[in-house]
Amino acid sequence: MDSRDRVSMLAKDAERIMRDCLGREISLHHPALIAQRERSLVVRCAVTGWDGVASVVLKRNEGDDARGFTDWASLEFLSILEAATGVAPRYYAGAAKERFLVMEDLGASRSLADVLDGSDNTTVIAALQALAASMGLLVEATAQHEEAYDRLRAALPGADGLGRQHEARRWLASLERVAQWANALGIQLPAGFNTSCEHVAAVYAEPGTYLAFSHGDPAPSNNHVAGDRVSLVDFEYGGYRHALYDLTAWDTLCPLPREWVAAMEAAFLQSAGSRLLGDVTASDNGYREARSTMCAYRALAMLTWFSPEILQQDQGWAPGWTRREALISTCLRLQQTTVGVPVLEPLTDLGGALARVLQASWPELGDGTLRWPGVTGTS
Repeated sequence: MDSRDRVSMLAKDAERIMRDCLGREISLHHPALIAQRERSLVVRCAVTGWDGVASVVLKRNEGDDARGFTDWASLEFLSILEAATGVAPRYYAGAAKERFLVMEDLGASRSLADVLDGSDNTTVIAALQALAASMGLLVEATAQHEEAYDRLRAALPGADGLGRQHEARRWLASLERVAQWANALGIQLPAGFNTSCEHVAAVYAEPGTYLAFSHGDPAPSNNHVAGDRVSLVDFEYGGYRHALYDLTAWDTLCPLPREWVAAMEAAFLQSAGSRLLGDVTASDNGYREARSTMCAYRALAMLTWFSPEILQQDQGWAPGWTRREALISTCLRLQQTTVGVPVLEPLTDLGGALARVLQASWPELGDGTLRWPGVTGTS
């Protein structure tokens, strides 16, 4: 079956489901392929017979139950929370047997990746602040509703092995690769390394007052920028975990300039409000430690994604960014984001030691900073 046939069949199945759901005749027509990825097929359809809805988006899970049905459960969950309106596309209906869902069509627009590829500094910061505001609204709206989400996710396929406790255990097990890096570079792991890592994993698994729903993969392309509003899309890694998990991705995994990170953090804290985080500021010690802990979780995870093979031959990692550059940047960010937090001191020392050896080996790479050549007005 070719792509055209698959798109047409998906539209017919969705039309049937929506008729049953709404209890009246509607028509889905003119299906158009938006994206065909390894894990999903995404189609836009025009709609007639449904007041106020001119089009919908259909998304079919192409085989990864854990990811595809987590996306479904996340959108359905957020759609029942009035306080989360606008954070994500609204869920309309779905058919688990046929592996697809019907959701709100947010319309054609750009993502943050597009903004970063061709805008000025002021426009980029405004888009980042709008994204951070949506991230803050997400954690504020979901702080007290874990059981509701868990029920929805458990009712769909692929729920086994998910959740922050499983993630924390896998993270701890993967840190053997960090030890391999230290050995490859002739560095001894600092005293207290294991204790610090166990602390980070424990905070991730049980965040206490910081527990909230998280997007889980806030990459530059996983959002929808329309004017001054940014919505989150593709919730394949959604789930309840630390409220600062998504925010800290922009400090390490996709390391933005410090000015941009600070602007995002301010917008996030203002949007998140006081019900979840209290009346914190970026300078409060408790908040700083919580943020540093999630930065450490992020940075150490990223170190496990790289192999010592790049000591012999560099490889690409992201557009305009090599694996060697990303490795140096990650080590420096680990050092910088954990400094001054006693329980994380061994991780501060490790980041600094790794960065010194790597920078001495590859002086031409400097601090490994991810550049944004498409953004004008940056130094």
